[in-house]
Amino acid sequence: MTTKSRILEHTQTHFFALAGLIGLSLATATTDAAAHPSAAEPQRMGQQAQVDGGLDKATVREIVAARIDDVRECYIAELIEDDTVVGGIVIDFTIVAAGSVHDVTIAESTMPARFDACVAAAVETWQFPSTLSSTEVSYPVVMEPG
Repeated sequence: MTTKSRILEHTQTHFFALAGLIGLSLATATTDAAAHPSAAEPQRMGQQAQVDGGLDKATVREIVAARIDDVRECYIAELIEDDTVVGGIVIDFTIVAAGSVHDVTIAESTMPARFDACVAAAVETWQFPSTLSSTEVSYPVVMEPG
């Protein structure tokens, strides 16, 4: 079995924590920072997703859940390089009234820069329902291979 196949199988059968999406406590999703110094949580990682504006939190969660494989693909690419990589990010973005995503930034991260760039590019392609006003979103996400 190739390394890529092993990693793909591993990530499909193990826990992939999305704190902001499914409301899990980050205590369940994080690893021991002493054992994995790169896994130290960003300051806002302990918070739930923040959604402020025209779209409600449930709608944002639904769309993000439908597109979360984009983030998973970025993580799998990192695992191919280093199968021990764990960490978290806080993704900030604006959903404009037309439903497209603008101003994507990785506000905090303990992940490699390559992963951050991959996630930002993916989030920019997401489409949400149109509303009368824009929506500001801040989403904490935690990744670990299992």
